[in-house]
Amino acid sequence: MTGWLADFFRFAWGLLYWNTRKSWFRWRRGRVACPCQSPSDSGRAFETQCEASMSWNEQLRFRRVCPLLVKTENGLRCSANTADVRPFWGRTFGYYGGTAATIYLVLVLGTFAFLRTVGYPVSVLHVMWPGSWHRITEVRGWYFMSRAEKAFAAGQPAEGMLYLTNAYQFDPHNYQIAIAFAQKTQLSSPVLADQVYQRLLAQFPSERAATAQLWFRALLARGDFSQIEKLAADQILGDSPDAPVWMRALIFASRQTGSTEALERIRDDSTPRAAPWRQVMQCELLLRAQETAQARALLERRWDDAPAYAWFYQVSSLIELGDTYNGLDLLESYGRTLDDIARATLHLRAYAVSDARQSLERYVDLILSTPLGAPAITLLSAHLIRYQSPAILDRFYRKFIEARIPLTGDTLGLYLSVYAAVGAGKDIEKNANDRRHDPRRERRLTADSRSRAFVLSGRIRPGSRRGIAGHAPHSDGSALRASGEISRQAPRPCDGRAAKMKSLPLSWYTAGAAIAVLLTVQIALLWPHWVSNPDLSHGFFTPLVFALLIAESVRHGTQRFLRPNIATCVCAAALLAGLVLLGFGGLFAAAVGWSHTMVVFVLSCALVSFLLAALATASAREVRLVPFNWSSLVAVALWLLTAPMPPGTYTRLTLGLQLAVSENVVRALHLLGIAATRDGNVINLAHAVVGVEDACSGVRSLISCVFVGFFFLLRSCVAVGHAR
Repeated sequence: MTGWLADFFRFAWGLLYWNTRKSWFRWRRGRVACPCQSPSDSGRAFETQCEASMSWNEQLRFRRVCPLLVKTENGLRCSANTADVRPFWGRTFGYYGGTAATIYLVLVLGTFAFLRTVGYPVSVLHVMWPGSWHRITEVRGWYFMSRAEKAFAAGQPAEGMLYLTNAYQFDPHNYQIAIAFAQKTQLSSPVLADQVYQRLLAQFPSERAATAQLWFRALLARGDFSQIEKLAADQILGDSPDAPVWMRALIFASRQTGSTEALERIRDDSTPRAAPWRQVMQCELLLRAQETAQARALLERRWDDAPAYAWFYQVSSLIELGDTYNGLDLLESYGRTLDDIARATLHLRAYAVSDARQSLERYVDLILSTPLGAPAITLLSAHLIRYQSPAILDRFYRKFIEARIPLTGDTLGLYLSVYAAVGAGKDIEKNANDRRHDPRRERRLTADSRSRAFVLSGRIRPGSRRGIAGHAPHSDGSALRASGEISRQAPRPCDGRAAKMKSLPLSWYTAGAAIAVLLTVQIALLWPHWVSNPDLSHGFFTPLVFALLIAESVRHGTQRFLRPNIATCVCAAALLAGLVLLGFGGLFAAAVGWSHTMVVFVLSCALVSFLLAALATASAREVRLVPFNWSSLVAVALWLLTAPMPPGTYTRLTLGLQLAVSENVVRALHLLGIAATRDGNVINLAHAVVGVEDACSGVRSLISCVFVGFFFLLRSCVAVGHAR
């Protein structure tokens, strides 16, 4: 099995390698030797051995790379003369292409089977063709949208909202998903909902009218009149088919905010879309400025070229100014251009303002004499909300009760209108009777119903309602040898090193004792952290691993020693850095104490600098005590992995790993068709909230694995050294 695997990898590499060398041979004909034939043979066909196949476990397998290799009585020989040796690129591309196609097909079928098992309605073409990969995201959006519909229908709003949020994240450009998401988040996240509505208005011009109406209802439900002003002005200047209704909404919203910016914007606009409303804007601005005389003079003239709502506004403004007779005369002069509801609204308003009770009651009786329908209920409710009259309210209320209109989703707005009229009249008794009349009164009201009750006489068409659809280490030192900075000593003079140690001056032993004292003090500082911090529990093995690495460096490591000038520079720089770090550590210790994390980390860096200076001195060519190789450098740097990180660095590293873990977990859940959202390192599920704690961030595993990796690297170096 091992031989087959070895030949397999030789085959995968040999297709490219040997064909490249053969191509070079053909191009440089006669100037280079044949790359694959044995140079000691004659070079004639069926007499020359194939040198390229000799390293294979079974030489005959090399025929897959070069079919010129054939069996003869004398064994495997090349069937071509040296001059006829040629590459076989077609065979190479065939093997590589077939392998790539097979792997790709297996991946496609596996991915398709997995997605279909989860429940995504994908096609094989969606997975196979790269140009259709975006369809997979769209399909995931529809899948989560359907799960959201089922959750909402089953009375599980939290789960439905999670699925809907994920559906919008997968496919934010789907209109049905986006509009459903905006409607569901308009109360909990109004800023986000407004952003979605605004994007849909710009991205889907064909759905602009319906989107604007839904956004208006959402804004009206939460009383965001300033945004209503901007929306209405944009719709009026954008040539909306419902411009009269948007003008009414603009005037109503601007009166609530007291702002005239949107009114002045339309008045000063020079486009033809603003021309029909210029008189209305001038009159409204004059009334806001308390210039009643100029406003009255403008209102008393006929606005022949104005839209129907401008006439309604003109007559209504005259009535509000107390000039009811001129207002009614002007209304009659316009004839039947205004619809019956608008004319009845103006008549009721004129009679109420002029205190013509008999005329008002006769007009109300005329309305109540016919079967009570939705227009009459809306009309009288709106009038009674603005002009309270107990007598009229009593007759209207009894007529409404007698009509016994069933309470459904379509008639809920009518009930709300009547309740608003009763509440405006402060008729507590009728409110109590309403509850006894229909127990379903306590049903929770939707935002859409509240908006219809608020603008009682508005004629905004519902529009199209859309429901929820959807390093590696190198110890050979080749680069350093090339620059001439480090030389390599081939022999390992262990006996010479022992004799040299005996001949060292007393100062060397003093320096060694100082290094031992530094290590002892550092271990004493690190010991409490090793005991209390689980992330540093591997620190107990550091002294042992340090000693083993130094011993491995001396016995089996590359015998590389520094030139005197290089060793002097490294030692001086390391000593200077160590002294600076030691000074900083003392300053920090005076401020926060010797046991503080930052102090211990800085002192550990100082220790590493001193150890590096000692290593540079011991690896000089004149000394040759410890070679300057990978094992000795790792032994020096290992102390940094046993010191606690500074608090800021540890927090950033932990937080980054926590966020990465939580993000990948959410991606895996989405791939499995499970709804989940992420808020930092907290994962929100339908029925639970899961947090990725500091212990799950992977810092402990990261540091420990690096430490253990160095240990296994040591074992590998030992094995290689023994093999040598």
